[in-house]
Amino acid sequence: MTQYGKLYALDFTGVKRVGDQAIPMGREQWLKDRQSLALKTPRVEVSDLRFHRHKEGVIAEFHQRWVTKDFADEGTKALTLRKQGSSWQIVRETMLTSAVMSKEERARAPKVSGHCASLGEALEERERAGELWRFADLGGSVGPSRWARVSSWEEAEKKTPDQSVWLSATVVSDGKWLLAFTSFFSPSGDSAVLTEQCYRPNGRLARLHDAFRTFNTGRGLGEDVRVTVFDEQGNAGWRTRQTYLLETGERLNPNEMMGEADSAPSKLVLKLPYFALLPPEVRQRY
Repeated sequence: MTQYGKLYALDFTGVKRVGDQAIPMGREQWLKDRQSLALKTPRVEVSDLRFHRHKEGVIAEFHQRWVTKDFADEGTKALTLRKQGSSWQIVRETMLTSAVMSKEERARAPKVSGHCASLGEALEERERAGELWRFADLGGSVGPSRWARVSSWEEAEKKTPDQSVWLSATVVSDGKWLLAFTSFFSPSGDSAVLTEQCYRPNGRLARLHDAFRTFNTGRGLGEDVRVTVFDEQGNAGWRTRQTYLLETGERLNPNEMMGEADSAPSKLVLKLPYFALLPPEVRQRY
């Protein structure tokens, strides 16, 4: 929230609109309201983005769909942006229109980023529904790779030669799409690689999210995040990269990281090293 607040100018004013109700807010009230909304883990979809010149800078206008477990609306939003030094700040944010969606409409609303964003939500519920599986490399830091399905990380650690799990994975599925979270923590404890690979119903990679963390930056714990989106044939398309200090959000030069994530994903879900350990009814989908 500290980093989020820096996006808003000190003289910011906003209008929150829910249906026909409009609520004007100052900066402090707005940020407090945004913090409570963030705890609801919303999915936000933006489309039809347009920019207009304005005497204070630029107005960004777009269509927004906001969806949480219990609420959803969509409408037009406008942000007035003003140049502040080398960056831009939000001077005004106004929800111009708001159409609140019913429960039935929410169920039909498309998920942000296809299905990838929603697969990581409510993992405990997915586990109870039998849609989540855990795997660990039981070879530890001293032996060859030996993947196994486990019920918990405590069980995995007991089965490794040095009682430590350095490489592990969690897999979730909605019956069609599949998301694999893989975590590698170096035995030295100074770095970690956290990878999310999201697969389409055709078994091809749809999105790769690589995060490399290390204390070897000279300025604290840094994170280098790379996201790549793939088309239905598995060809890489849109890419983005951000490198920053994890605690403060301060931007880092990638060269300060002294290492990087190994971006060599399994482009087909059946090439995951633990794919053969998934239940047969899951494997046969792909």
